[in-house]
Amino acid sequence: MQRLAAIALSAVMLGAPVAAQESAADAIAIMVFDASGSMWNRLEEDLTRIEVARDVMEEYFHTRDTSVPLAVIAYGHRQRGACSDIEMIAPLAQHEGADLAAKLRALNPQGMTPLTDSMAMARDMIPPTAESADLILVTDGLENCGGDPCALAAELAAQGINIRAHVVGFGMTEAEINTLSCLPEQTGGRLILTNSGAELAEAMTAVSTPSPQPEVAEADPVEEVAEAGPAEEGAEADTPEVTISGPRSVRIGEDFQLQWSDTINERDIVAILPMGADEDELGTWARVGESRTETDLRAPADPGMYELRYILGQDRRTLATAPIEVITADAEISGPNAVRSGENFRVQWSEPINSRDLVAIVPMGADEGELGTWSRVGSSDTQTYLRAPSDPGMYELRYILDEGRGTLARASIEVTTPEAEISGPDSVRIGESFRVQWSEPINDRDIVAIVPMGAEEGELGTWSRVGSSDPEGDLRAPSDPGMYELRYILDEGRGTLARAAIEVTAVDIDVMGPDKIRAGDTLRASWSDRVNDRDIVAIVPLGADVGELGDWTRIGSSAMQNDFDAPEDTGMYELRYILDEGRITLGQHTFEVVDAMAALGDGVMLTVPETATPGASITVTWSGSTDGADQRIALARADQALFTWISAEPIEELTEITFTMPEEPGYYEIRFLDLNAQDVLSSARIEVR
Repeated sequence: MQRLAAIALSAVMLGAPVAAQESAADAIAIMVFDASGSMWNRLEEDLTRIEVARDVMEEYFHTRDTSVPLAVIAYGHRQRGACSDIEMIAPLAQHEGADLAAKLRALNPQGMTPLTDSMAMARDMIPPTAESADLILVTDGLENCGGDPCALAAELAAQGINIRAHVVGFGMTEAEINTLSCLPEQTGGRLILTNSGAELAEAMTAVSTPSPQPEVAEADPVEEVAEAGPAEEGAEADTPEVTISGPRSVRIGEDFQLQWSDTINERDIVAILPMGADEDELGTWARVGESRTETDLRAPADPGMYELRYILGQDRRTLATAPIEVITADAEISGPNAVRSGENFRVQWSEPINSRDLVAIVPMGADEGELGTWSRVGSSDTQTYLRAPSDPGMYELRYILDEGRGTLARASIEVTTPEAEISGPDSVRIGESFRVQWSEPINDRDIVAIVPMGAEEGELGTWSRVGSSDPEGDLRAPSDPGMYELRYILDEGRGTLARAAIEVTAVDIDVMGPDKIRAGDTLRASWSDRVNDRDIVAIVPLGADVGELGDWTRIGSSAMQNDFDAPEDTGMYELRYILDEGRITLGQHTFEVVDAMAALGDGVMLTVPETATPGASITVTWSGSTDGADQRIALARADQALFTWISAEPIEELTEITFTMPEEPGYYEIRFLDLNAQDVLSSARIEVR
């Protein structure tokens, strides 16, 4: 604020417009992007969260106001299980949208969610010249590296510039994102829950507007200098009359209403501060504005005698005062005597002093102001749920005044070690969905997971929430064979409560199809076995990279075959059975695509003219021998089923057959059929035109 005022004063003295002296660099933005392993979870239209986010962010980078410098931080994209995996992928600068989009698309989600440390890095990147900063956290999950985002929020709120911390939750539940509400609450940012690409795009638009700059009144240069200089000799300044009033007493930390008789200037100030405080002190204060004569202030945290003041905004003179006593507040808090680690439990308290006050569970004897796990008391209910810490021991519940963060009431509570069990099959095939059972959940946010045997604590692998109803659910086996273990993981602290060994075995799939087919013809693919309904059968060019899909379909839960349109371009191709988990190839079949008019044969070769006029007669000959008892030469439309026709003639002892072509132009086919073997031994295309 002081820097902006100096800019304004310089502009006045130089006779230049204020706007011409300001720089776009006064406002900056820093995005913190979640690239943790959970971003591979499915979201919409069979796409993963990371796939949807990449597309949305590319559009955002191309359409945002590039005059506002932007930095991008990502976490969880380089190393599994490492809370230190945080990287600035784009420094604070005016970037091209394509460059930022390319950097984001290169991220490979696989790790943890150190969102607090990532936001702290963003805070440390704010240059000292910035007047405002928007920190934009895009996350699909909660902190799992032990950080305290709410403590960071308090630090951000205490910074000397206008910092707004926005939270854009992607694929989260309402309860999850609400645990991060302290960030926008304490900084004036926005909390937005999104569950689709369209909602994410809308949220990014909503948070991309830079923080509003403090208003600076544009005054006439002469008037500004005259007001700033000493009064002329003999001049008398009229002192406006105004009165201020409020309650005789309020409780510490309580919001109360005060009134004043008239507004001299909308930039004037009403304040509560200690009795007899110096003229230039403000205490807790608010601008009077231009349309009101009352407002709310919050009482200080220390009891004693105070006074309300109406203060001129221009020279900070006090025009009116009124005494007010701040008295000690009483509060009570209670809860169960003991809870299990990570368990949600109910806390009750007496009537709240302020809706912004806190109830928290902290280690016994923790320093004043420490919050642990906490919740706002709100303005209506006198109870809520907190989550017990992951470490067993003695703790205390505290009612904490938001103003000054002093503890008004406390009650002891013990956190005990929980017990859990988990079980599943002894072995499963790679990529296969399988059933897992567990004992009664500690918390419905707890996790069951399959991870490599001996994986570090906190690693999740493939996982699912336990929920609050059935003590069983499905997981999907990893794509790499080997020894793994099932784990019941406490959501609070991510400690493992139970584990069971499981082997993941390899799978081979046979894929069948034609060896040669015309471009655009119907190609029937079949496979010998299925692993998962979400597995894929695809047509790709021969030698395509692993994971490339080309023309593809899910195998589903019933059919063991699927019809494709053969590629339009001739060449060598592969049919592939692709495991959805990891997108690895389990089986393949190589085939050739030939020209749409090419003749195809299996021991027999037809000779047919390439074109004919409507109604013309053509002669068909053939070479090669067969042993079929019922063989025919058939004329059919090119798109007709294989064993239907317009006309057909038995071969018997013939060496050539004459057909009259249809009057309708189009593509037709001459087929050499073995009806007993239900086989097409040869075929050739002819165009009527």
